Amino acid sequence: MSTAVLEKLTGSRDALIDRADELTRSDDFDPDNAEYVASRAEIEKLNTQIAGHVEWQKTRQAAADIDQTILRLDRKRDPAGDGPKRNEQPQGMGDVFIRSQAWESYRQAPRGTSSQVSIPSELLQRAPLTTTSGTGSPWKSPSRISIAVPSRQTPLLDLVQRIPVASNSVDWITYPAAAPLAAVVAELGAKPEATITASIVTVTLDTIAHYAQASRQLLEDSGAARAFIEGELSRGVLDKIEAEIASAIAAATLPAATGADLMAAIRVGMGTVQSAGFQPNAVILNPADYAALDIDVFGKTLLGPAVSGSFWGLRPVAVGAQPAGTAVVGDFTAAINYLERSDVSVYVTDSHASTFTSNVFTFLAEARGKGVVTRAEGLVVCSKLP
Repeated sequence: MSTAVLEKLTGSRDALIDRADELTRSDDFDPDNAEYVASRAEIEKLNTQIAGHVEWQKTRQAAADIDQTILRLDRKRDPAGDGPKRNEQPQGMGDVFIRSQAWESYRQAPRGTSSQVSIPSELLQRAPLTTTSGTGSPWKSPSRISIAVPSRQTPLLDLVQRIPVASNSVDWITYPAAAPLAAVVAELGAKPEATITASIVTVTLDTIAHYAQASRQLLEDSGAARAFIEGELSRGVLDKIEAEIASAIAAATLPAATGADLMAAIRVGMGTVQSAGFQPNAVILNPADYAALDIDVFGKTLLGPAVSGSFWGLRPVAVGAQPAGTAVVGDFTAAINYLERSDVSVYVTDSHASTFTSNVFTFLAEARGKGVVTRAEGLVVCSKLP
């Protein structure tokens, strides 16, 4: 897992902790406050994700360290049989691999998989670039500096529940939001049978990916180039995931709520969601509407502006794709899920097509998953009365 993803998880958790602390410090704090309860639950979920990813990184690093130790020991002795002598200097990356313990795992694994193998730096050297490729790069001139790009924003992905899945086709089962209603039965009378109707829905995950290329000379001459390319490719994948979740919300058939203004409509929407058996925890707003509501609330309060304030106790989330003049209120943890097969990963190779002989590296960023509205009745579209 990349450091950027860990920073995103911890940043989201810390923001929720700050908000929960702010709620507890208020004079009229209620431990059963919907936003407070939802924040606590989300903090616990994020802590579990962070701990799991950290443990996974430790496991991967430990496996790589063991493989490297075995490789160093093998170089000091000759193995039995007709195989290569492992105390000799490896002749290439392939030679390193077949001398490692990972090679044994690769041959024995059902699908031909292996652990990571560390390659000595001297075996990664290639012939120097003899062309002038990359001289027109914006990073080439030592007098030029790189301006920081906008940080990656994933408001919808941070809001919905992320569910790891193990295949490309996923089935889920849904039940009615309301429990079957029991009946008053006289003593010795027959009890009615409860009817619970389940629905099965099948969805196929999306592969979201794109790539970019850069010359070896460019990457050697500019230390920032590689980080910039990988960061921008990852950000582009996340932006597309955000857009797909927004499209899933827009395509769903959702209940509607109206009011004298958008603030009133949001409150009506909360009641609609609660009537359907869900607990609303957030409201999606167009950034311009978010600003207008903030200004309106500021003008009607004696407490001053609150940067992390809420509307009717709901967490406001600014989403550029949300149509202006409307809002979506709902229980986003229950109503929307992001089915995640693989997180954003960046792969690098110098052997794409004919680029090996041209000293060109190809960077590929990819993720596999899909955002789905699983309980449309848990969301409500809110708007001002015409």
